[in-house]
Amino acid sequence: MARGESGRRSSAHTSFLGDAASSLAAGVSEEIVVLVVPVLAAWRLAQQVSNPRLRRAGLIGLVVVLAGVRLAYHIEYGLAVLQVAPWAVTCVLLYLRSGAVLPLMTAHVGYDLMAAVTNRLAVRYGLVAALTVFTAVVAITALRQGRPVRRQAETAA
Repeated sequence: MARGESGRRSSAHTSFLGDAASSLAAGVSEEIVVLVVPVLAAWRLAQQVSNPRLRRAGLIGLVVVLAGVRLAYHIEYGLAVLQVAPWAVTCVLLYLRSGAVLPLMTAHVGYDLMAAVTNRLAVRYGLVAALTVFTAVVAITALRQGRPVRRQAETAA
C-alpha cells in the first residue's frame, strides 16, 4: 500500500467508505477531545476565580491554547496549517458562545468528506474537475441557505 508523506494511505489506495468513516471519526473525536473536554475543565477552574480581569485573561488564553491544540492535529500540512488557524479560533469562539457542539461536528465531518471527494477527483480527473465539483457544492449549499422555509400552514392554503 502506498503511503503519503504523513504516513497515511493515499486517497488513491483507500475506499470511499474508508474515507467516510475516517471523516466521521475525525469530526466527532476532534470536537470532543480538542474542544468540549478542555472547555468544561476550564469552566470548572474558572468558577474558582472571582477577579474579572483574570477571567478575561483566562478566556483569551483558553482560545489561544485550544486553537493551538487543534492546529497540532493538522501539523502534517506544514505551513499550510496556518490556513486552518481562523477556522480553529472560530470553532472555539462559537462553542464558547453557544455551547452547541453538534453543528461543529457536522461541519467538520462535511468538510472532511468534501476534502476526500475533492482529493479523489483530483487524483483521477485533475485539479480543475475537483475544484469545479467543490465550487458547485458550496454554491448550491449557499443558495439553499437563502431560501425561505415554508411552514405547513402556508402550503395548505
